[in-house]
Amino acid sequence: MHATFMHKINWNFFLYNCLICDIMWFMNNFYLLLFHCSNCFDDKSAHETLIFVMDKENRIPEILALKTGLVNQSEEMAMTSAVVQTDDCTKPEQEQSQCIRVKRSLEMISGAFYLPKDKTLKPLGEDAHFLYPEKQTVGVADGVGGWAEVGVDSGEFARKLMMNAVIAIRTEPKGTINPKKILTKAYSKTEQKGASTACILTLSGHNLHAANVGDSGFMVIRHGEVIYRSPVQQHRFNYPFQLGHDYISECPNSAEELEVSVKSGDVIIAGTDGLFDNLYQCEILRAVIEGITEGLMPQNLAQKIAEVALVNSRNREIDTPFSCAARLAGFKRIGGKVDDITVIVVYVV
Repeated sequence: MHATFMHKINWNFFLYNCLICDIMWFMNNFYLLLFHCSNCFDDKSAHETLIFVMDKENRIPEILALKTGLVNQSEEMAMTSAVVQTDDCTKPEQEQSQCIRVKRSLEMISGAFYLPKDKTLKPLGEDAHFLYPEKQTVGVADGVGGWAEVGVDSGEFARKLMMNAVIAIRTEPKGTINPKKILTKAYSKTEQKGASTACILTLSGHNLHAANVGDSGFMVIRHGEVIYRSPVQQHRFNYPFQLGHDYISECPNSAEELEVSVKSGDVIIAGTDGLFDNLYQCEILRAVIEGITEGLMPQNLAQKIAEVALVNSRNREIDTPFSCAARLAGFKRIGGKVDDITVIVVYVV
């Protein structure tokens, strides 16, 4: 009797210590996601909108490892129990038959990393992006560099376009956002000279909706395989569709509307051509699998992918998607393409 009593005390003490450790760990991992160029904005309310609190735990990558088959069955059983069991489903066995599991909506856990082409001469570069976790929406844009020949910074157009997209999203209820509608509103409010590609993605229920103009884009990875890659819109090699107000640019009506069914455990990689021109699909896939195995959060995985793309962009002796496309178009080209690189990583949970 005494031994049983002491055993219960020790067990309760152990659970208490575990609870304290979990609370301390959680507090230490509470952090902020910040839009990479929010200091450029002159709209204070928009600036505030772009700052979000992210309180997701580092267990998220473990769940992804489970979904992508990177853990063994015993680990899978343990994590599945931790993830899907609710208080109502921890009743005695005879009562569990009455427990009804409700299919919940999926969520985005997102992070991003940006590497401007020339941090010294142009620290903001020409890419822009936003993360809006509260509305389950992300977006990326790439200012067309050709405008620099006439003294126009297309980076300003891209940044304003993304800021106006966030302002438009703010008034939309979560789960009802139409990316093409948002892009149209943002475009109508963007008066800067220049042009930009654009890609906006939003998660609604179990479907990913997107609107894409040009050669920015996204891919969806499931169980260690790429199940979807958004098509590129271009007039010819290295001449993508682009939003702008001049006669040679496109309007949002040209945006391609896309819809992909997603599942918990999927990984979405979005980015500008600085990513997709320098890394083949298999190279991105390899980095994602390595990152999930290492337990990286989205922002850290985005950094990992961006840095690999940066190395390739500066290598003049390797084959890249850009050099391959150039040869198919009749140009003699080998090596990467030096460009701004933006990577957005989304974990679907």
